[in-house]
Amino acid sequence: MKPWYAHYDPGVPKEAPRPKPLPQALEETATRFPDRVALEFLGRSLTYRELWRQVQAFAKGLQAAGVEPGERVAIMLPNSPQFVIAFYGTLLAGGVGVNVNPMYTPRELRHQLQDAGVKALVILDQLLPRYQEVKGEAPVALVVRTGIQDYLPFPKNLLYPLTLKRKGQWPQELEGLPWRSFLQRGKPKPVPLDLDDLALLQYTGGTTGMAKGAMLTHRNLASNALQVKAWTPIFGRARKWSWAPSLSSTSTA
Repeated sequence: MKPWYAHYDPGVPKEAPRPKPLPQALEETATRFPDRVALEFLGRSLTYRELWRQVQAFAKGLQAAGVEPGERVAIMLPNSPQFVIAFYGTLLAGGVGVNVNPMYTPRELRHQLQDAGVKALVILDQLLPRYQEVKGEAPVALVVRTGIQDYLPFPKNLLYPLTLKRKGQWPQELEGLPWRSFLQRGKPKPVPLDLDDLALLQYTGGTTGMAKGAMLTHRNLASNALQVKAWTPIFGRARKWSWAPSLSSTSTA
């Protein structure tokens, strides 16, 4: 018996299940619990069935735009349904996610886009002016823009842009493909995923100058989700193990 087992909380298993690529885990969860709520956002809910359908639509949109497996997709969004959809959709298409802090200055954004070799950028419409400052030095082939209003219930989805315009916070120049136009109905072309494939470049600044990208594989992300699940009472204890990870443990920025 390994000595650290004695320090585990009651109910925490000594071994976690074998990890699997996150899109596969999400698909299995959507199949088992299609009508359960996956996301709640400012009065609107998405079930796992709806979420998986939109993840597939995003992946198909990437493929239709010419994004190849292994290419980098930067996601510059706050916590929102679009972030989850773009993240899982990127992985499903075989791409590599690049999380971009929405608080980044133009200088920081330019460095990250150049350093990661980003092919596509998914960005909040209110953040477009920041990208437009640096696009001459850090161009990307594809820009997809979205806004908070895209997932607000009626009538908030109509009132939100009007409020921003009245406050002078609406971008003067909207570029890129609108979110709704980018999503493609149907299933994307299957892309084989290996646990040791690169899944995410997570940039971290520390105290040594410009942020550096930590390379995380599907195995890294899935194992972390399973570790969190094992130590979280609602998921990991007093239950028979099943592989249905919570989104909160796998998709935070």
